Amino acid sequence: ALAQKAIRTYYELTKRTTSGSGSHQRVAGLQPGDGGKGLGGGVGPLARPLGGYQVKPHYPESARRRGIEGTTLLKVHVSERGRVKDILIERSAGYQELDSAALRAVKKWRFEPAKQGSRPVAVWVMLPVRFDLR
Repeated sequence: ALAQKAIRTYYELTKRTTSGSGSHQRVAGLQPGDGGKGLGGGVGPLARPLGGYQVKPHYPESARRRGIEGTTLLKVHVSERGRVKDILIERSAGYQELDSAALRAVKKWRFEPAKQGSRPVAVWVMLPVRFDLR
């Protein structure tokens, strides 16, 4: 369920924008393309998490006992093969154990790679991981 929420939130962050030269996709302020700059040279749909490959983050017991909730926003580098190559914490959940749990889980995720034409390409995507006690 947590992975599904993350996927749903990921899609909510993806939106179409229009510039003077045409339209392009932007995810949480990052444009696809070389280094997150430019129009992306025709990059198609961005990398999407593949069903069945999302490891649900373990909710740290110390955070659970204390009633701590939060969302860790991760910046994930997805390779042209759909594997996680690098992860940065863009915004902390405010509790290091939640951030660490998010990192450990998402490192194991697999994605459907973004494509430029018919060729898979590496991209950076923003992925929120929500820790909710409900």
